Amino acid sequence: MANGQALKTAVAQNKGGVGKTTITVNVAAALGAKGYKVLVVDLDAQCNATNHISLKSAVELPYSIADFFDQYKTLDASLVIVPEEHTRFTNVSLLPSSKRIGDSARSLQRNSPIPNEILSRILDRVQSNYDFILIDCPPEIETLTFNALVAANSFILPAQGQYSIEGFEKILDAMDSLDRINPNLKILCPVLNFFKKNQLADKNMKEQLEQEFSSEILRDRIVSNEMVLIPQSTIFEQAAITKLSIFELAAESAPAVQALNQIVDVLISEYQRN
Repeated sequence: MANGQALKTAVAQNKGGVGKTTITVNVAAALGAKGYKVLVVDLDAQCNATNHISLKSAVELPYSIADFFDQYKTLDASLVIVPEEHTRFTNVSLLPSSKRIGDSARSLQRNSPIPNEILSRILDRVQSNYDFILIDCPPEIETLTFNALVAANSFILPAQGQYSIEGFEKILDAMDSLDRINPNLKILCPVLNFFKKNQLADKNMKEQLEQEFSSEILRDRIVSNEMVLIPQSTIFEQAAITKLSIFELAAESAPAVQALNQIVDVLISEYQRN
C-alpha cells in the first residue's frame, strides 16, 4: 500500500474443513503470479499451509512462528521466514507453523500482558517487504485467531454447512470484543465454500448468508458484499496432493478458478484503494 504497509487479511472460522487453507494458499499463489509480494502466515498446528507452500516440510524447518511468539522481541525475522526462493510459488514467502504453536499460544495467554497483540508486533517489523499478508487461522476462536484479527485489516469467513453459519456469530462476537484494539477491522467479502448450486440446502444457506451480510449491523463492516460461491470441485484436492495451485491445474474459465479470482480482485482493489 502507499503508506508502506502490507494489506493484511486473515482467513478464520471456528470449524475445520471449511477451506481456510485452500483459500489462503491459492489466493497467495494468484497474487504472487500477478507480481505482488506475498507473505503467508500459518497459525494452524496442522501445518497444512506450511507443507503446501514450503519446499521443506514443517518438521524439517529449523524455526517457526512458535519461536517468534516465544522470542518476538529478539528473534531475527530472517531466521524464521521461508523466503520465496524456498517456496513453491513465485513471490510467496512463508512464516511457517509447527506442532508446538498451541503451547506457545497458551504460554502467551498465561504470561504476556498483551497476549492478543504479539502477531501484530511481529508483522509490523516485516510488513514493508510485502504487498499482501495472508493469515491462515486455526479452527478455533482462541489466542491465535485473536492475534490474527488484531493484526489484520480484514478477514475472510468461509462458510460451509449449517455449523459454520453458526460459527459466523462466534467470529462476529470476537470481532466486537477486539473493537477497542482494532476498530477498523472489516470482513473482506462473504464466501460460501463447497457450493452445490443444485442442492436445496446450499441455496438456503446462500440466502441465510445474504440476509446476514445485508443487515444494518454488518453493512458498514464489509469491504465487498458480492458473495463468492466456491464450487465443490476435485481440483482443490488435486492441488493439495500435488502441492500446486489450482491456477496451474485448471483453465481460467473453470468455476473454481473464477471464484477464487473474485477474492483476488477484491484484495487488489482494496490494496490499490489504500
